[in-house]
Amino acid sequence: MYRQAVYYFVAVLLIALIGFYPSYFGNLQQNDFVHHFHGITATLWMLMLIAQAWLMRTGKIQVHRLVGRSSLLLVPLFLLSGVFMIKAMLTSTSGFSQAFGSRLVWIDTITLITFLAAYLSAIYYRKNIQLHARFLASTAILVLPPALGRIMPRLGEWITSFEMAVHLSYVVCLVAVLALIYDDYRKGKLRAPYLILLFSVALQQYGFYASTDWAWWMGLINAWKLG
Repeated sequence: MYRQAVYYFVAVLLIALIGFYPSYFGNLQQNDFVHHFHGITATLWMLMLIAQAWLMRTGKIQVHRLVGRSSLLLVPLFLLSGVFMIKAMLTSTSGFSQAFGSRLVWIDTITLITFLAAYLSAIYYRKNIQLHARFLASTAILVLPPALGRIMPRLGEWITSFEMAVHLSYVVCLVAVLALIYDDYRKGKLRAPYLILLFSVALQQYGFYASTDWAWWMGLINAWKLG
């Protein structure tokens, strides 16, 4: 599977391009700095994953390590852009943000925490290729829910609400993560990265459904809005 990782990462990037085309890639002039900051850093991360997988596949280990070091600059910028996007969602006065902002901020917060944990773990286990590769692959899976959530409504009138589109996107992601876990099991050893990812994806989906009923979370949301 991991010799083919470059193709899986390309597929994830294509899904992201399709998902975000109407709102971002096909509408660049209408987007502000925050969206460009996040769009550029997220795209660069996916391109880095593709490049790293290709370099490993072709045996260019030294170049792989050199490119990996550049992530020490890219990842903080990506995380900062994510924080800016959360702030923009919280302060937006659009009807969509008013209706779903706190729930989407839950998803974004868990996603950023999981991304950072996976990245730091990938660095820590950089000499253990099995764990290193799985932690980095986990960051690609995190791209799927927001992209698929935007694609789902275009698939037909049977998707009748934004909530339905979000939950269906998470069902697809959960199936993908379970397939990765099963692949590890089939090879004789379950490893932590995908189990952590499974918990994160399930937590994101559950929080989208339930977080508006959590007094502590809504209090935090209100504090962020005022901050």
